[in-house]
Amino acid sequence: VIFLHLDLGIGGAEQLVVNVAKAAQETLSHEVFIVTSHHDVSHCFEDTKPDGKLGSRIFVYGDWMPRHLFGGRFTALFA
Repeated sequence: VIFLHLDLGIGGAEQLVVNVAKAAQETLSHEVFIVTSHHDVSHCFEDTKPDGKLGSRIFVYGDWMPRHLFGGRFTALFA
């Protein structure tokens, strides 16, 4: 199972993705991956840190791109 999420930080949507991914992995024995464009290990849930339950299952692509331009505009474009 592959989960796609734009910014894997700390928030409600991120908590939902983490909980569902853990449930799919632990309860249903699925192989789980999370693909995101940004994951800051100093600002994330414990399970998504490198030594957490999902730490080795997180793949970051596009983190080099700016998150927004011109004072917070175009955020959706760079997502």
